[in-house]
Amino acid sequence: MSERPALRILHIGTERRWRGGENQIRLLIEGSAGRIVHAVAYPGGSPGLARFASLAPVVPLRRAAPTSLADVLALRRFCREHDIGILDAHSGNAHTLALLVAAGLPRTAVVVHRRVASRIRPGLYNRWKYRSPRVARFVAISNYIAEALAASGVPRERITVVHSGVPLVTTAADARAAAGTALRRRLGLTPECVLFGNASALTGEKGYPVLLDALARLRGIAAFPFHCLIAGDGPLRPTLERQAAAAGIAGDVTFLGHIDDVAGLLRGLDVLAMPSRREGLGTLLLDATLAGCTLAATAAGGIPEIVRDDDTGLLSPPDDAVALAVNLARLGAEPALRRRLHAAALDLVRRDYAVDRMIAGNLDVYAAVAREQGCG
Repeated sequence: MSERPALRILHIGTERRWRGGENQIRLLIEGSAGRIVHAVAYPGGSPGLARFASLAPVVPLRRAAPTSLADVLALRRFCREHDIGILDAHSGNAHTLALLVAAGLPRTAVVVHRRVASRIRPGLYNRWKYRSPRVARFVAISNYIAEALAASGVPRERITVVHSGVPLVTTAADARAAAGTALRRRLGLTPECVLFGNASALTGEKGYPVLLDALARLRGIAAFPFHCLIAGDGPLRPTLERQAAAAGIAGDVTFLGHIDDVAGLLRGLDVLAMPSRREGLGTLLLDATLAGCTLAATAAGGIPEIVRDDDTGLLSPPDDAVALAVNLARLGAEPALRRRLHAAALDLVRRDYAVDRMIAGNLDVYAAVAREQGCG
């Protein structure tokens, strides 16, 4: 009996930056090589296209949005030539593109990964996208997103939750101590200074004005020295720098801009402070836990699935600077609390968010779709 050919999947993305979703695709491709034949379509000139080219055949997209007819036709041709069984869309615009491509490929199924916590707006366009029978399965990275999909009218039987995953590589205590010492020396801080921080785009949904407000309030109540490092860039940076200066905490906050070594920063922090207003899951929480940070975050989107209040971290309501300041004060003053919360968070990450678990969950989705749709 001849061996059944491997399922062939074309991943479609439209991000022009390398973010958490792109890293999840990378981990999936690397971890399932030999079991799945992968190809990737990403915007020409994007970091995603360049990095994926070392892992799989790539197709450059002319436009990320609005959808280009030339891209639709090129992807249809690629799918026919390479016997693609499943189009896996990894963004909202990619979702649209995949449906248009699949319209000319009756034997090719569509899977949509949903990673964002934004509300699905009513209207004919989104009704077409989210209720189209051509989408065989929606893969939600959190239970929160799965519920939002169901509330928008997506049949629950077409929704599968597959959490994002991370390689389970933890940071040794001596490496954390060295990283923390190096950061404090670089910034001219005392050895006992508590280091808070975050690493994400400086955009509205990340809640940075609330973090700065909380730090200003903390200045008035903390009995310990502290400093906050903010890595990342974005349109809000000038506004945030002005806010820090006006609040009198410019000396307590360092804006690092974009950095390549986020893991190195996390190793040196005591507490990851994530004040997001909206978050699909928050994979930075997973990376920070493995790096040894304790978590202080807001109860937004899928965050509470990782940060369980007074168990795996401390939670505050979104946009509540007072509550966030109280939590940061507790964590800064109580090293034993930090150790307890971190130990519980590390157990959770190891149990539910290992990269192998993410890969297995996606492979199960692909296999089920191939059986149901006869596309593999």
